[in-house]
Amino acid sequence: MKTQAIVVAAGKGLRLKSKTSKALVEISRIPIIILTLKAISQSNLLSSIIVVCRRQDIARINKLVSKFKIAKIKLIVAG
Repeated sequence: MKTQAIVVAAGKGLRLKSKTSKALVEISRIPIIILTLKAISQSNLLSSIIVVCRRQDIARINKLVSKFKIAKIKLIVAG
């Protein structure tokens, strides 16, 4: 059985008082979205992951996914 996860990461980070999108805020020099995607991509229950993010973050998240070699990402879309 194929199961997909949808990660909704379109937050602006206003409560963080950050000029950076919440998904791209770093913890120990790694963006939150990458920490999240690495964790859930380890699940054997998931066959693929769809990321929903801010339109202006799509290219950056694509580069990060490639850099950190997260293979289960099927699609990154604006939402």
